[in-house]
Amino acid sequence: MTPLGPSHRKDEREHSELSDPSPRKELHLAPMLDISNQEFRAFFRILSSRLILWTEMVVDETVAYSDDVHRHLPRVPPAAGPVVCQVGGNDPVLCANAARAALD
Repeated sequence: MTPLGPSHRKDEREHSELSDPSPRKELHLAPMLDISNQEFRAFFRILSSRLILWTEMVVDETVAYSDDVHRHLPRVPPAAGPVVCQVGGNDPVLCANAARAALD
């Protein structure tokens, strides 16, 4: 059998399945200043049903020391689909608390 025969194609298929175990592809959209407004995100929702939105960075200390925690967290409507909330900081406890607040 030649290298381009059926057995070679089988090896290629097995290799590609091993290198990409997840057949589901996602489109991740991070915030971009003055570009990713509500209309921009809605447009990408139309383009892909597998869109994952990322919020702007939420600083752990801002959430920890605020009287109104939810004022600092991004407001995302339920129809927005999957969303990743970015929490930044250098204190694991404060980051964990900010992440919990984002889930509420």
